[in-house]
Amino acid sequence: MSRFKRSIFIVLALALMFSSAVAQAPTGKVVGKVTDNQGVPLPGVTITADSTKLVGQANAVTDDTGVYRIFSLPAGTYAIRFTLPGFRPLTRREIIVQLEQTVALNVSLEQSTIAEDITVIGQSPLIDVKSTIKGSTMTKDVFMQLPRSRDFTGLLATVPGVQYEDNQGGLSVDGASGTENMFYVDGTNINALSKGLQAQSIAMEMVDEVKVTASGYSADFGGSMGGVVNVITRSGGNSFHGDMYGYYNNQTLLMQGKSRDYYRIDPYATRPYTAASIEKINSDDLYYDGGKNRDDYQRFEGIFSLGGFIFKDRLWFYGSFNPVYGRTFGDRWFTVDPVDLTKATKPGDIKNDPRQGRQMYNDFYQKDLNLNGQVKLTLVPLKGMRMSVSWVNNSSTRRGSVPAIAGTSSKYYSYKSDWNPINPSTGLGLLTAGKQYGFDYPNWSGSGNIDYTVSNNFLVNFRAGYFFTNTENQQLFVPGTYYGFNGANTAYAEIPDSLKHSSGWNNGAGTTVTKQYITNRLSSNLDLTYYLNLAGEHAFKAGVQFIRLAENVDASRLSPVVTLFWDQEYPWYTGEKVKGKYGYYEIRGDFNSVYGNFWNIHSNNWAIYLQDSWTIGDRLTLNYGLRTESEYVPSMATGDPQWENAKPIFFHFADKMAPRLGAVYDVFGDSSLKVFGSFGLYYDVMKLYQAEG
Repeated sequence: MSRFKRSIFIVLALALMFSSAVAQAPTGKVVGKVTDNQGVPLPGVTITADSTKLVGQANAVTDDTGVYRIFSLPAGTYAIRFTLPGFRPLTRREIIVQLEQTVALNVSLEQSTIAEDITVIGQSPLIDVKSTIKGSTMTKDVFMQLPRSRDFTGLLATVPGVQYEDNQGGLSVDGASGTENMFYVDGTNINALSKGLQAQSIAMEMVDEVKVTASGYSADFGGSMGGVVNVITRSGGNSFHGDMYGYYNNQTLLMQGKSRDYYRIDPYATRPYTAASIEKINSDDLYYDGGKNRDDYQRFEGIFSLGGFIFKDRLWFYGSFNPVYGRTFGDRWFTVDPVDLTKATKPGDIKNDPRQGRQMYNDFYQKDLNLNGQVKLTLVPLKGMRMSVSWVNNSSTRRGSVPAIAGTSSKYYSYKSDWNPINPSTGLGLLTAGKQYGFDYPNWSGSGNIDYTVSNNFLVNFRAGYFFTNTENQQLFVPGTYYGFNGANTAYAEIPDSLKHSSGWNNGAGTTVTKQYITNRLSSNLDLTYYLNLAGEHAFKAGVQFIRLAENVDASRLSPVVTLFWDQEYPWYTGEKVKGKYGYYEIRGDFNSVYGNFWNIHSNNWAIYLQDSWTIGDRLTLNYGLRTESEYVPSMATGDPQWENAKPIFFHFADKMAPRLGAVYDVFGDSSLKVFGSFGLYYDVMKLYQAEG
């Protein structure tokens, strides 16, 4: 077997070995031309790239036209050295390479019999004159000096065209909604399968670089009509380094300041609502004595990290552990209790004193524990091959629950294990005495990347990733019928006081029992990039992508769910509205059939893309490509032989043809100023929530 075939075999074998555990790690590259003082191309020049972010060295040799290419460079600052016998060695330092960036670095060597180095430092940063991407990149050295939140998304609002919009699902890029963005951590897609929002967070101290791409990206990216956010976690190095941080905060006025006013519908108002039902309130003034007596909330966070090498210039490691503990203790009252005007601060004025002297119960609590962490290995197993494997954990647990501050929560619910009030309508305590609200939330992703430089003009890249979430280990569930109020019944004099409740009340049983809510995404890409001189330089890229989405959900209930719509009309199918004496009710499920969410589904989706970056005359670059996808939303009819294998929403390759066009002009020919524009069609990823209902 030839060396080339043997190398390709090794690449594919490693790809299969890691396909279920690893994913993309975006990198950059440096390309250019080496000439002598007369502009004559110099073949055989040895180029060596060094960086603290690079395992070992990256090497290349110029071809017969003096052209060289250094692929698969992690984002960082590089020193690039050019050597050729008979010429003075030249070193260019402070060359900044960012994610997915192509740095064009052309140099001239001077003839000399003296091997005296020439070092060039501190020139203006080189921009990517091959790309039409509009976006922004922030490195650790920059964002660790800025005021920031604990999660990397706190950086993104500093990027032009990016802001947070609560009514659009969070991060909005150039006006798109939060569900139209794509988020990647070390190349693994961390979007939630159901609604498409970001489903994993990374503490700032674990992040090495963040890039936001708003438009102009090439055909190898799909599934986004907003922005593409790439997060690269930290790596090891040829020296050992570590960090230890601690954070603490609470919600006293000193730390949080005064809360804002807001509008709401009066929770004690009855239907039909009028303008008088809307009130402007301030929670601090209404419930917390101007903010001086807020719930006792405290948050503790630690970060412990260590990076270094197992074998210098061969195998690096980095690991971090980020535990976060937060707890809230609060005192509460309930509207079902009788008023005591002798203890009311403003007797009869429920707008300014909603409690009206009702009994106060102490020390409800909610406790959250997040066990965040990250491990990364970076290695050079063979000459010309670079690999990285990364694992990020974002799992958490929650125990306990604090009732609503307005007093409208059900009194007969197990907020904490020692809460067991007697229900006057039954004379019984809670069926769930000794239990409390709580779930476990496993959340992790694995990623990795294999780059193999076959030659000066041929690169093979394989990347794959796996993302997993679950909701499990429900602590509190009650058998029996569920009753919930839509609307209040407090206005009916004939109803006993023990059965009167405000809108939103329920008997605490919960509509479903979540045994599991597993979602996972397996993705893999294989890219081939080939450079060819034909009326200019062409960089052809061809790739195929496979994505498997899966959900295994059991959040169901084997008992009736009754919803009471007090003083409301039911719209009959004829258009007539009907109403009983007290309104109407709905019943879902019974003791013989499952009610709720129950399915085990998956979909296998594919994408194929072709891309060319054609540079004409060293200044003009034309980028053009085509992406097409085959995607479907599976049937949720698990267990139904007629429908469970159906594909109710199915896009074939011909339905999602997405051309990409762009042009870039290097104005001065020195990578200091470019003029560029782009056009493309982008299709959103179908969200499973459309089928889940």
